[in-house]
Amino acid sequence: MDGQVEDFKHDPFPLLPARPGVLGPETALPIAVATENPAEVGADLIANAVAAYERSRGPCIVVDFGTALTFTAVDGGGRLLGASIAPGLRTAGQALALGTAQLPDIAVSPPERAIGHDTPSALRSGLGIGFRGLVRELVGQMDRELGGGSRVYATGGLSDALTPEIPEIHQLDPWLTLDGLRLIAEHNAP
Repeated sequence: MDGQVEDFKHDPFPLLPARPGVLGPETALPIAVATENPAEVGADLIANAVAAYERSRGPCIVVDFGTALTFTAVDGGGRLLGASIAPGLRTAGQALALGTAQLPDIAVSPPERAIGHDTPSALRSGLGIGFRGLVRELVGQMDRELGGGSRVYATGGLSDALTPEIPEIHQLDPWLTLDGLRLIAEHNAP
């Protein structure tokens, strides 16, 4: 038993046929990370950018509807230029419920109208329409900074909640991040 414990100290993955890869600053990528500090760019943003650029082969923006709402911009030359980060839709709703005395935590769903007739519908309209506006504005400004004509991809756990209402989004792909990881692994294969 001591030998097995000792082996684990030297190899944390003794039962796997190959060592798992870790996406980090030293990983070779099929795109360039052209930010001021590439080491601080999240692995999810990099994987999203790789997959989106592989598909578009031109300027692209990825909107990831997760815990954080992230926007990743890649130029036509395959350089990840940077990102914008806002609270995610669910995170914002939970913050309202936790930070106020009378606002409940509601399920995220598209609003029926802008004017809510009770508290849950008012929250749905504020969150749904507000986030739709946030996404449209940031995508529009990023596209202008990229020179126009950007292809826009949506991914993340809540991407299907708002994407149908945002005409600027060209493609919804819940597997975009995983596809990016696959492309990075293929790029680094021996």
